[in-house]
Amino acid sequence: MPYLFNYGSNNLKQLVKRIGKVSETKPGYIENYMRVYGGFSNFWKSSVATLIEKKNSKVYGFIAKVSEKQLDKMDSYEGVSKNIYK
Repeated sequence: MPYLFNYGSNNLKQLVKRIGKVSETKPGYIENYMRVYGGFSNFWKSSVATLIEKKNSKVYGFIAKVSEKQLDKMDSYEGVSKNIYK
């Protein structure tokens, strides 16, 4: 099963609302990246969080164990098919 790193607005409540119950979560971080806000979301009516590479930085969030189906569903929310995220 894949793991999904969550930061920004994807808190556990929102994640469960979007993809259903997740079997495991734990605190986590990603190294050599920093969180920035840019672009514009018509849904949120504001800028959105994203990550950019920055040496010696960390972004804190949480890691959720998800199914492939849940990961695909999350990809649809995040705009992967539109090349917004990878």
